[in-house]
Amino acid sequence: MIVSINDVSQLTRAETTRGLLEVELVQSQKLEAVGRLATGVAHNFNNLLTAITGYGELLLARLPADSDLRPDVEEIERAGARAAEVARGLLRLSRRGREQQERLDLNSVITEMETLLRQVIRSDIEIATVLADDLDRVKNNQSLIEQVIVNLILNSSDAMPDGGKLTIETANLHLDEPRFVRNLSLPAGNFVTLAVRDSGIGIDEETQARIFEPFFSTKGPDLGTGLGLSTVCGIIEESDGAILVESAPDQGATFTIFLPSIPDQRLRP
Repeated sequence: MIVSINDVSQLTRAETTRGLLEVELVQSQKLEAVGRLATGVAHNFNNLLTAITGYGELLLARLPADSDLRPDVEEIERAGARAAEVARGLLRLSRRGREQQERLDLNSVITEMETLLRQVIRSDIEIATVLADDLDRVKNNQSLIEQVIVNLILNSSDAMPDGGKLTIETANLHLDEPRFVRNLSLPAGNFVTLAVRDSGIGIDEETQARIFEPFFSTKGPDLGTGLGLSTVCGIIEESDGAILVESAPDQGATFTIFLPSIPDQRLRP
């Protein structure tokens, strides 16, 4: 009798890693293609929109208040505003990494935004914050982080059409070894996490697989551009972080952001 035992665990891990890196490469190429598209057409598109909305405003100013044409012209203006939001989203994707970065305390950013968040969220949604003590700092741009938070909050709000509870939570996290988050490999080290949790309708696995793709949306054509979560993903990954979604139908959803923490310079001699 001859018994042969081969340990293939290392080979299996290598194959898994290669597969995840291939997925990451494809996603990166998609975002790069969108960035090139934005650079080429967004500015010209904005010029056309400026003319459309400008003439619309002039026409409204000349129309009597009781004119039957006012609703049609107002709809032109609303369509122009939606198109302008698409153009701004494309430009944000193409400008990633060009904003000035600073040391940020995410707790302070969230606290400063609480009043605004309660104004944009419906009254039938309860907002709770669970902010970690002695939270590490991160290096990022405050306006971009605020944009990330607002997009996640609005996304969670849309998932609770009958009201519910929305929780914003921060924490410090130490990884003893590299960890795959979605399709990215986070190195071992210290991170700050920001989680947005809702009690909404949840997300099925098929939708989760595409939820961060540019222009992918489960909303109607007049209710979303499909750029909100892809922009969030781009901002976070440009900061060497990652974003993870955990959800199931009728079980709510949790979006967790991982950002590398930076040493507290106050502790240095």
